[in-house]
Amino acid sequence: MKYLIRFLILLLTFQLFAQEKYTGQTIEEILALPEEEIDLGLACLVLAKDAYPDMNIEFFDYVLDYMANRINHLLQGRTDPEIRIGMMNSYLYRKGWWNDSITFAYDVDDLEASKKENQFLNAYLATRHGSCITMPMLHLVLADRLGWPIYPVQTPKHYLCRYIEDGFEENNIEATCGGGYIPDERYITDFGIPKQALEKGTYLRPLNKKEYIASLLINNSRHFHQREGNMEKAMDYLKP
Repeated sequence: MKYLIRFLILLLTFQLFAQEKYTGQTIEEILALPEEEIDLGLACLVLAKDAYPDMNIEFFDYVLDYMANRINHLLQGRTDPEIRIGMMNSYLYRKGWWNDSITFAYDVDDLEASKKENQFLNAYLATRHGSCITMPMLHLVLADRLGWPIYPVQTPKHYLCRYIEDGFEENNIEATCGGGYIPDERYITDFGIPKQALEKGTYLRPLNKKEYIASLLINNSRHFHQREGNMEKAMDYLKP
């Protein structure tokens, strides 16, 4: 709760220019939108609200806007991919005046991301400790609001981010390790990804927003199955 209060103070201190975007949309309604109209942050918060019914989506939506606006201000119009990635990493992981010493880190007590709070964006923002699910998620939703070409990429039980721009080769972003670069070959080796999975695009290809959101539905299904014992609700998330 103290972290939410600190965020609220920051939001009251700085003028934001965001517009209220949440009007009670369901995830089905969001997925029905054209790809370019989907706000990834809002989609992740709507999924989180199913697990946290009392969550105030508008509050966390403004938190995301504040963070994106802050990063954009710090960049001062610079668009080089390395500078953008470096600024994002500094803002999220390195304490200083630029982020009011509020930083994020991996939850080393839950390496398998089995805890509820390590599967949903609102909890990551509130606790500042996350997982290979929520840490890249925050990168992605901030990049979406900033208009950067960063895409989700999936490996077995893991997500990373990828900045896609012509001529930029060191483009993988490992959010769980300070946002550093890790080549595809390392992921292939560490996760034992077979050649067939690569050829078919099962792993290590960039996902669009709808594909990424669809992959997150499994977390919600698992939540209702394992934590709430609601098999009917869990199955609803997996319907085609």
